[in-house]
Amino acid sequence: MTRSLRIGVLTAVCILIATSESNARGFGGFRAGGFSGGGGFRAGGFSNFHAGGYGYGGAREVGGYRGFDNAGYRGSYDHSWSGRYGGSVNLSGERGAVRGPWGGAAVGGTRDVSVEGPGGRSYSSESQRGAAVGPWGNSVAGGSRVAEGTGRYGSYETAGRWGAAATRFPSDLGLARYSAVGVGGMAHQTYAWTRSNMVARAGYVRAGFVHYNGFTAGWYAGHPVAWYPAAWSVNSAAAWTYVGWSVLTSLWNYSAQPVYYDYGNTIVYQDNNVYVNGENQATAEQYTLQATAIADSGRDVQPPASAQWQALGVFALVQGDEKTSNNIFQLAVDESGTIRGNYCDAIMDTTTPVYGSVDKKTQRAAWTAGDNKQTVFETGVYNLTKDETPILVHMGKKKTQQWMLVRLKKPEDTK
Repeated sequence: MTRSLRIGVLTAVCILIATSESNARGFGGFRAGGFSGGGGFRAGGFSNFHAGGYGYGGAREVGGYRGFDNAGYRGSYDHSWSGRYGGSVNLSGERGAVRGPWGGAAVGGTRDVSVEGPGGRSYSSESQRGAAVGPWGNSVAGGSRVAEGTGRYGSYETAGRWGAAATRFPSDLGLARYSAVGVGGMAHQTYAWTRSNMVARAGYVRAGFVHYNGFTAGWYAGHPVAWYPAAWSVNSAAAWTYVGWSVLTSLWNYSAQPVYYDYGNTIVYQDNNVYVNGENQATAEQYTLQATAIADSGRDVQPPASAQWQALGVFALVQGDEKTSNNIFQLAVDESGTIRGNYCDAIMDTTTPVYGSVDKKTQRAAWTAGDNKQTVFETGVYNLTKDETPILVHMGKKKTQQWMLVRLKKPEDTK
């Protein structure tokens, strides 16, 4: 149950897609990676040191961190107790901190608990916590916890995540809006959203969105890792435009009728299986692997300079029932079905390139951001011609959630 120390910049999707490719302007060169355990945990024994109900054994390790100006700390612990009449308890974890050369800092740790009862009952939990602050006052924090148990009358499993972000850097225009994170519940989830429900929620998102300064010449200059095709002028609003289905079919010389992926209604997760129009199509893991393969097939493609890129638009990424978002996807597709674009965290002012593709046979579109290949976003490519659409977010093979994309239309006076 031991895990290596994880400390990262955690916001709604920073938890999901923070990568080394991000333009971490908000943190001014501070990176929270680079932690490693000190050679692993030292396993504690079960020897009975005294005649009490539980014998104790354990070990602890503490060391310095060789990193940014050698200012840091790390430590690990592993404690075990064994019962006289059977059963055992194990508690282990890691914790650490590091300071960056320009004033940034991060702390974090893990904690794992495992209990085995003499009657076959068991309980285990894994938790992670982390926080980081940048030199200009940007800060993020978050964590997760997974627990499971087996008892006399069955078993259970529960999971949860949380996170928050705040900022004081000048480019937030004095705003302190941010999206909170609250991920929990079942491993795979879909919800039967109605069109009117999505339209209403999208209205709230658009009403509260203020970050229309993106994808301009000045913005690209400040985000050098941002993607845009050679045929687009950075002085235009090309990234904000979008095309309909007829333009895509012409681009691909494609005659098939569009397929709308209506997650929660016609495509449903149930008992770790995926049902399409009531028929079992795949296990949840198989469906995730299919989406991952679609996304990966577009990652290594090197589109030629002459590629014809059609903008799919700019979308706010909305988690669960949230009605606000500062997380943005800008997407485009070329004649081969390759997807490119950017993921932007408007609060942290970071940008990460997007890689993916469209499976023209199934019309599934899937993509990832930066170096993170484990978190895969997918929906139907026809869905991306709509003003709001449900999407699936695969967080590895074991967890899938239904989120929403809300199209953002750049106001005329901000072009």
